[in-house]
Amino acid sequence: MQAKRSRLLGKAQRTPSTGEPSPLLPQWAFVVQFRTETDVKRSRCTGRVEHVVSGQATHFDSLEELVVFMGQVLTAVRAQSRRNPGGGGA
Repeated sequence: MQAKRSRLLGKAQRTPSTGEPSPLLPQWAFVVQFRTETDVKRSRCTGRVEHVVSGQATHFDSLEELVVFMGQVLTAVRAQSRRNPGGGGA
């Protein structure tokens, strides 16, 4: 398990300009809680997701709903960071 985790952690996205790993910023962080009936192998995902910085949260009943919410929040974060480059987002 530790070897697999190390491999996963070693696959950080690289920035095009420097080749360095992209930073893991709190503006891009979420807490995801899955209910006990979640069964990823059977495509059953249900639970709650919260954006760490803004506190926006929702319940979801599918992986699609989870990804849609995260996409909406990250679109807003990206737009905010473009309007206020030094502000860091949300």
